[in-house]
Amino acid sequence: GSDEQKSYWLSLIDSQKIIGAYAQTELAHGSDVQSLETEAEWDEKQNIFILRTPSISAIKWWPGELGNLGNVAVVFAKTIVKGKRVGVLPFIVQLRDLETHEVMPGVEIGDIGPKLGYMAKENGYLRFKDIKLPSSSLLSRFWEISKNGELITKGNPKILYSAMMKVRIFLLLASAQALGKSVAIALRYSCLRKQFKDSQKQEIPIISYQLQRYKLFPLLARSFAMLSTYKKIKDIVNQTNIEVKQGIFKNFQETHILLSGSKALFTSWALDGSVICMQCCGGHGYAQSSGIPGIMQTIAPNTILEGENTVLFLQVGQFLLKNARYIKEGKIERVSNHCKYLTQLFESEQLIDTFKIDVSTVNGIISVLEKGVFEQLQYIMETFVTELDGMSMTEAINRKLGVKILELSKLHSFVFTLKYFDEIVQ
Repeated sequence: GSDEQKSYWLSLIDSQKIIGAYAQTELAHGSDVQSLETEAEWDEKQNIFILRTPSISAIKWWPGELGNLGNVAVVFAKTIVKGKRVGVLPFIVQLRDLETHEVMPGVEIGDIGPKLGYMAKENGYLRFKDIKLPSSSLLSRFWEISKNGELITKGNPKILYSAMMKVRIFLLLASAQALGKSVAIALRYSCLRKQFKDSQKQEIPIISYQLQRYKLFPLLARSFAMLSTYKKIKDIVNQTNIEVKQGIFKNFQETHILLSGSKALFTSWALDGSVICMQCCGGHGYAQSSGIPGIMQTIAPNTILEGENTVLFLQVGQFLLKNARYIKEGKIERVSNHCKYLTQLFESEQLIDTFKIDVSTVNGIISVLEKGVFEQLQYIMETFVTELDGMSMTEAINRKLGVKILELSKLHSFVFTLKYFDEIVQ
């Protein structure tokens, strides 16, 4: 918002007169922001916006604090000026009377109902029936509508993404802690629970069985790897946010990619690992009293929250392909810091079987994994040139290369996680 808007709305927030909701996602659209259907049409004569929900699929769906608590929302809407769509812009909209909490005229609102996980979070739906908004409702730090109906962009709206960075950073920590708790429960149980007798007719603690350790010890290590990577990326995000406030965006995209890859990897690891921990506790693990089912319920939505994991991995893959292209074109200075390892591999273009590597060392394992990323990148780039000529990158990903790029992105994210883990351990 502008300074004037912040002065007005923040005073209401500070005095706890309003509780806000972030109304972006719709019933039919989430990550694809440019396809949102909610409309805000500029009425030049009255100097107002008309906010409407044109279809069922355009109903705002999922915003937290919206169903019962929220009385104000930031609503993202397809903005129309003089019959022309000018972009998807944010509007601050009052939903309920600030004194009585009654729903405002033209607003339909409610709770979406029970769901898996985050049971304490009330998620709502929202529908508008041609409600009139004053022109000051458009949050205008970055955008405003001129008197002749033109959209004026000011500053760099990329700054808005810094808010999402904070949430994704939290998800990295939450994932590490959730897996750590599940492993702690399963390990403690395994030390106390005994099953079957040894040759001395003494019952054997199940932690003594190789297969139990085989399932749990890697998860214990993984939880520490996640925590280490969280600490490293948190420092990178903090530094990037300082730069962004100074108008410097050179490391902005790389930070976004590090967050996207680690968020997708860690939330999946946490959920999958907790399932294994539950199974390692036998029937007792399935009881709510073990603590593990509650952890699983809490973290299950995180694989979707703040970006569905497959979509995030595809963004990582496209970033890797762009960096590979820079290397091929000799634009080494444009290669991202955490992709620098690809430079030497592309310059030599040696195959993995020409290397003799000691995989008993961490550095050796990292080298093999890095070469795996290189080989997959080579395959994708060659396939695109030789078999998919004339096809756009988006079409190629959607129809032919999506699975390969997904696996490439997972491996690359694994690589930087292992590097950061090793760095913290050293």
